[in-house]
Amino acid sequence: MKEQERVQSKPRTSFSAWDSYLKALSIYNQGRPQDFFDEMADSIMELCDEAIAKDPLLCDAYVLKCRLMYGRVFNPEFSSNRQENEALFHSLAEKSYALDRNNPEAVISYSRSFNLKKDFVQRVKYAKEALDLNPSHAETNFDYGLAIINEGRYEESEALIKRAIELNPIERSGYEGFFPILYMAMRNSEEAMNWSNILSDRKHHSRLDGFRASISAHLGNLSDASAYLEKFRKARPEIESLDDYRKVTPTICEDYLLEGFAMIWDK
Repeated sequence: MKEQERVQSKPRTSFSAWDSYLKALSIYNQGRPQDFFDEMADSIMELCDEAIAKDPLLCDAYVLKCRLMYGRVFNPEFSSNRQENEALFHSLAEKSYALDRNNPEAVISYSRSFNLKKDFVQRVKYAKEALDLNPSHAETNFDYGLAIINEGRYEESEALIKRAIELNPIERSGYEGFFPILYMAMRNSEEAMNWSNILSDRKHHSRLDGFRASISAHLGNLSDASAYLEKFRKARPEIESLDDYRKVTPTICEDYLLEGFAMIWDK
């Protein structure tokens, strides 16, 4: 209801600015790039900047830029610019929230800003605020599911992610991308391996070889674990030690991953 009221009372923006934003959104929806470093993402950013230049109060353009920048923060292709990208994301998230606190996607961005700052109390607070604004919004369910993992509420998180898939099956593959991390946090090695394999078959990424190396070790398959670790280290030569890996490990499953790697690293 709150979301419906927000849309109905939303002030009109410049048609020219809205047109630039819709072009950016169209490109985003057509491609849905998982790794935001290609020309498609650059075009989206440029169109959002164009929209903001025409109407500095157009919250939606800031929100779309937030989506792209949040992806870049975690993309290893941008690891050398992570500090700069985080700073830009925080600025965009604060701006979008200040412009429209009843926009659930703006609130999601603001919540994710606290995630990067590792302020998990505020992270959960604003993720819940976004969900309350629109409980039927797939992204608010998904994001709240991610947020409460920091409180160890794994089963609730799993249910919310599955709810997001029900609400928006088109984004199914994106939401399912979090399952390996969730199941590692739950120490459900079988499901973690199952989903790591599914995601690797869809689109391989070296990160998944790292996951499977540790998961295999937990499952007692040390030969498979060593083979996955070798593939991972060839793809990521900058990770020379467990301390290096710790820096890129998802916090919620850090202990699980490092325990598995300890069984095979330099063995």
